[in-house]
Order: sequence, then structure tokens, then C-alpha cells
Amino acid sequence: MRKKIIALLTTALLFSAAIPTTVNAAGFVQDTAGVKYQNDDGTYTTDSWVQVGANIYHVDVNGIVQTGWIQVGGLWYFLDDTGICTNPEGTVTPPAQQAAEAVPQANPFAAAGWSVYTPTDPASLQNGVAAGLIGFDGAQYWAAPGFVSTPAPAVNPQEKIVYVTNTGSKYHRDGCRYLRESKIPMNYSDAIKSYTPCSVCKP
Repeated sequence: MRKKIIALLTTALLFSAAIPTTVNAAGFVQDTAGVKYQNDDGTYTTDSWVQVGANIYHVDVNGIVQTGWIQVGGLWYFLDDTGICTNPEGTVTPPAQQAAEAVPQANPFAAAGWSVYTPTDPASLQNGVAAGLIGFDGAQYWAAPGFVSTPAPAVNPQEKIVYVTNTGSKYHRDGCRYLRESKIPMNYSDAIKSYTPCSVCKP
């Protein structure tokens, strides 16, 4: 009897293994019409929102995943090229009336307290280029990557012109040997306020 039961169970197992069964798992499937979301039971979601992980998608009445701007329930939503909704809160403003993203008016470096480095003489630039974050006279400055030298400030023609370097603390006469690396013109009256005279050229 026991052998008969085992034989019946074995036959039943073999018979059930021979019958094909379909197992559906929820997820996106490619259809000739587009990408659809298939539910666990094999049906397709239509005209609805679908959340997969942290991403939210919307499928139309035919079950196709949508992209671009869509209107649902009076609100506008934007779905990127993969169908992910980038503004899940929605907006009441139609896409044609939405303003372009505002460009910040304040320079972020100026807002953080940086000064713009604009030397009057290209020779005073570090390696001939001022771009990005640089140090000058013990301070830090931000120079635009596309540096264009600015003209020297107007000087008083009756006043003596002296020169300073971008790293020194002294002012010099034109032709001084200490002006080989940089040479920034300055009015004498301004130079004596912040610099001391060079002991070599005695300006």
C-alpha cells in the first residue's frame, strides 16, 4: 500500500511539472506601442500613476508610459525622457507660460565676500593668466576664467608715477631691477600710503 501511495505521488508530481504555468512579476515591459507597466496578475495599468521605488511614472489610457508635460487633475507635471516625474507636486501654470529658471543676479563669490581680481598690467598675472581662485598680497581673490586685462586707471599727469609688484611691499622707479616679475603703475601719493620706498632705486 505504501509503495502504491509513493507511486501515485510521484506520478502526480511529474504530471504537474509537465503542465506549463505563467508567473507574472510586476514591472515595465516593452510593447510594440511603447513601454507599459505590467501588474503581478499580468494585467496592465492604464491612465494612472505608478510608483516604482522612489520614482513616479504616469501611464496613459493605453497603458503607455508618458514623457514630457502632461496635465492630470488640473495640475501640470513634467516627465523626463525615461518617464520619471520631476515635479511630483505639480504646478498650476501651463508649460508655455512657465518662465525660464531665473539666473541669480548676485555673483556667488561676491556674495561670499570674495573680491574680483582685475590687475591693470597683464605682467602682474600669475604665469600670465588669472583664472579661478588666486592669492594676491595676502588676500584671496576670484578671477573670471576668461580673463581680459583692463586698462590702467587714469593717473594725474602732474603727479609722479611709481611702480609696485604684485607681491612686494615697496614702490619703485621705472627700470628698477625688482620690477622684472611684475610692474603695476601707481600714483606716488597713493603708493606712499601703503608701501615703503625701494632702497635700491630710491624713487
